[in-house]
Amino acid sequence: MLMAQFTSTFMRLSRLSDQVWKFQRYHTILQYEQKPLLAPPLIIFSH
Repeated sequence: MLMAQFTSTFMRLSRLSDQVWKFQRYHTILQYEQKPLLAPPLIIFSH
């Protein structure tokens, strides 16, 4: 009985941690997508 509870808890936390990781990765990708490719002094050359 105790082993089943541990397994259930582990599976639930595993799914939750996977969702959190995917959300954080998505957020990081969005941040990088919104930043310019070149540093501020060189931005004029990218237009």
